[in-house]
Amino acid sequence: LENLVRNAVRHSPPEGPVRLDGRREGDCWHLWISDRGPGVPEDRLDSIFEPFVRLDQARSAGSGFGLGLSIARRAVNRQGGRIWAENGHPGLRVHLCLPAAPEVPAANV
Repeated sequence: LENLVRNAVRHSPPEGPVRLDGRREGDCWHLWISDRGPGVPEDRLDSIFEPFVRLDQARSAGSGFGLGLSIARRAVNRQGGRIWAENGHPGLRVHLCLPAAPEVPAANV
């Protein structure tokens, strides 16, 4: 989640809002992070989750190696979830669906 928020802040304009939202959908939690940045070309939406992919080649080497979203995808997949991105016109929205923990009945007091 930290990598997703960090990317949203990095790619949003100054004073641009970054929003984290979510809801329960069946037996999963659906979370999403939206920014107001330039978005991603449609044909590259899935590739941003590959290791070492950096779409903005003008950034200095000190600002990342293109691993954050790859690490996020791996972490989400290991928990049985999935992650994907879509353009928001403007901005980008990254979605996570994670399995919800089973509800534990309250103890009788």
